[in-house]
Amino acid sequence: MSVQSYVIIGNESLAIQCAEKVLASGGTLAAMVTRNPDVAAWAVKSGLSVIQPGAGLEQRLSGVAHDWLLSIANLDMLPEAVLALPKRGAVNFHDGPLPAYAGLNAPVWAMLEGQARHGITWHITEARADTGAIIEQVMFDITENDTALTLNTKAYEAAIGSFGAVLDKLALDPVPVVAQPGEGRSYYGKAKRPAAAGRLDFTASAQDVARMVRALDHGPYWNPLAVAKIEAGGVVMAVEGAAIPREPMAAAAPGTVLEVDGEAVCVACGEGAVVLSGITTLDGGAVDLPAAMAKGDVLPSLVAGPDVAAVDAEMARAAAGEARWRGRLKVMVPAELAGIGAGAVAEPREIALDLGVEGDAVLSLAAGLVAALSEHGVADLAFAEDADAANTASAYVSGWVPLRFGDDVSVARKAPCFALDLQLRDREIGRIGQPMIGLSEGGLVDGTAMTFAPDRLVYDATRVSETLAQIWARRLEHLSRVGGLEAIAPDAWPVLPDSEREMLVSQWNATEVAFDAELCVHQAFERQVAQSPQAEALVCEGESLSYGALNARANKVAHVLREMGVKPGTLVGLASERSVNLLIGALGILKAGGPMCRWTRPIRRTGSRFISRTAPRR
Repeated sequence: MSVQSYVIIGNESLAIQCAEKVLASGGTLAAMVTRNPDVAAWAVKSGLSVIQPGAGLEQRLSGVAHDWLLSIANLDMLPEAVLALPKRGAVNFHDGPLPAYAGLNAPVWAMLEGQARHGITWHITEARADTGAIIEQVMFDITENDTALTLNTKAYEAAIGSFGAVLDKLALDPVPVVAQPGEGRSYYGKAKRPAAAGRLDFTASAQDVARMVRALDHGPYWNPLAVAKIEAGGVVMAVEGAAIPREPMAAAAPGTVLEVDGEAVCVACGEGAVVLSGITTLDGGAVDLPAAMAKGDVLPSLVAGPDVAAVDAEMARAAAGEARWRGRLKVMVPAELAGIGAGAVAEPREIALDLGVEGDAVLSLAAGLVAALSEHGVADLAFAEDADAANTASAYVSGWVPLRFGDDVSVARKAPCFALDLQLRDREIGRIGQPMIGLSEGGLVDGTAMTFAPDRLVYDATRVSETLAQIWARRLEHLSRVGGLEAIAPDAWPVLPDSEREMLVSQWNATEVAFDAELCVHQAFERQVAQSPQAEALVCEGESLSYGALNARANKVAHVLREMGVKPGTLVGLASERSVNLLIGALGILKAGGPMCRWTRPIRRTGSRFISRTAPRR
């Protein structure tokens, strides 16, 4: 039995586990092909070459001699040129029992379809996915307590447990294999999703409803399909847990709320009842269940028909761009807009733009303008090709996608939305904050306060003043006239038009007022106390004082200081946390006759207290 050499391609920890078994068996590893930094770090630590997957892999592997190419926890389809490189062949690990459940997410689909058993398969890799002869297959039970997480764990354990037998067979010549049966094949593609985006159908049995919730429960790990959902009061919500009540519940129409409290809701099904828990909004927000639904309410069920077909079509559109938007949402920097109100029902208004560019060039220019004025130097805007159509989007998919300066607008057009439950399915995304500024070929992008279109700026008058909207319109026109982004040095962008510069420098800076130059600070303060003693004078971390209250407390400090011997010319140190006491102490010093003072930076820090000094005005 000759020593076999291997190249492993994989992006999960299972690839590491199998690589260690290769080395323990006396085999050699020629290289690891991975995009996972943890797998790559293990390979480097083990003294192995690391090769990047993707386009051009055949060239990068062409000089690496190996008997077998092992595809383990790898979702990339390998081209025939790569499969032809190993001397003896290529092997793939599949997390399902072939020929049934070929494709992706096999454990989830097996649970959704009510299978009692599942399995894993090691097979010869061919150009067509999951069709090669079987080397090793292991089956195991699906229990009534299994979730997607636990079933994936069983598949993981079966893969590790059977890999030794696979290595033994690969050392033989010929390798003992069994051809896949010609019948019974099913295939689940990358874009396939559960019907109606995972909405629970209460006309089904309670066991079926609970099984669907478990089948979509991936725990803290990436969920590639959907989260289970219900609708109450027109709001779609996510469901994390499901259980069958221990005691029989009274019969009722499917979807009827039988019991509800702050933690869970019991719902009647076509047969039996189910208790649903862990209910949140699709962005992970808390739901007040007793306020959202009451005993006797009937939660709607989506059943086969036009409604389900419409939701399925939306989810298919979202799935097409999911990999891209999943990555972008993790690093999104939502465009912000200062000086806007809360808003209610949007009131779109328009300002015509006089620009020297058209179409996508306007959108790119606007994205660059927003980025240039952002404190982060980068900003994502909400793009919707047809904002008016996007504003009618359902509760399942977004009406926009993030777009920043430098992005290809055509990519956003091909994948114009993402599933709203994506932020629950990938915990690294966190709660998605929509940009306040949008880009569209027409109309106000839903949820934004202001949207740039090729020929106009559309703003929500309930949130943005006409003055602010005019400022942004003139900024974009000015940037277009001075040559656009390409003609401007990044460190000297004249993004402000002359009209705005005049407003900032002259109009808003015209703050000169007549005042009594002989009046001291504390005396001017006392004059204001006399005019408005009840008005709010100071707010700090939730504590506020009126002018009268602040003056009274400063007077007490002044009396204490006078009793201590403070008089004009006495230098008084002020030590205080950054609180209302800081200003009370300063006023008290002045009132006691201490010199006029100026603030200096803290000279030292003691515990949680900053020590500063007052110094005489020169």
